Amino acid sequence: MGPQPDATGRTAALLVTGGSGFIGSRFIEEYRQVPGVLPIVNLDLLPGPGIHIECDIRQPIDVEQLADYDFAACVHLAALAKEPGYEVHEYYDTNVDGTEHVLNLCRSVGIDHVVFTSTMMVFAPTDERRAETDIPDPNTHYGKSKLKAERLIEAFLQEAPDRRVGVNLRPAVVFGPNDIGNFERLRKQVDRNAFVYIGRRTTVKSCVHVDDVSGFICWLLQHPHPPGHLHQYHVAIPTEVTIEQIVTAIQTSFGSRRTNFPIVPFSLARALSLPFVGLSRLGLETGIHPRRIEKLFESTNISADPMTGTAYDFRYRSLEAAVEAWASHA
Repeated sequence: MGPQPDATGRTAALLVTGGSGFIGSRFIEEYRQVPGVLPIVNLDLLPGPGIHIECDIRQPIDVEQLADYDFAACVHLAALAKEPGYEVHEYYDTNVDGTEHVLNLCRSVGIDHVVFTSTMMVFAPTDERRAETDIPDPNTHYGKSKLKAERLIEAFLQEAPDRRVGVNLRPAVVFGPNDIGNFERLRKQVDRNAFVYIGRRTTVKSCVHVDDVSGFICWLLQHPHPPGHLHQYHVAIPTEVTIEQIVTAIQTSFGSRRTNFPIVPFSLARALSLPFVGLSRLGLETGIHPRRIEKLFESTNISADPMTGTAYDFRYRSLEAAVEAWASHA
């Protein structure tokens, strides 16, 4: 028997935004396996798991459609993350205005426990390993919009002393089953023997399997932090990972041909990619874009020391184990 309505007639529940997406759907699947968990109300434009309520967080959220629930916490996952892929204003419409609308909803229904997924892109690319205590310096509109959203979460927590806890997660590049992002694009290039290194093989690419993102969120909900402080966590495989290591792991786990891919100078590769921007505007999408060239050359390097310092048990502490798990479900 599931949770029953309380004296007010409301049912205890967990609120999730973006529960139909890559991370959200995996999180809901995993959360449901924990004994005694609450039912999940999933606010998303697209149908998905949980009690789905169609919702566009870019607009103020109708509180009345949630009147039957007494929410214990909110896991705010909804965001625009693909980059490139959207107009500038779209990142701010969803990531900033959308977060403000979600927090207004939390204020209205009395939610004082919020877990928010930001991004490591609140830091500009650099070979230097960045920690939670480092000052953010985003250089993309995706990163800038997510940093603005982080500031909204922090302000929300500080508004009232009884706000129980705020957790801000900054995942690295997330990959795994049903991935349609950077790692899947890279896997296809490697499989077709069409990959080249841009500028070097030593570019650092912090990354994490989706199961360790969803698993850590589940763990945080079961082990809430003390009140009154915003807790920051980078979510990544603990060890530093290079693009060459990623390519080798993909070749090994997916059975791709073992090719020693060449290195193309960054300036040349970027110049050659520019005409493809015009083609994409004409509807001829090739997947080649200057920003993707930059991302293959620039390091995104974050530590995950606070996460590894918790009692959370990593599913995949190494890149090789994480990619093998991805391949086993492909």
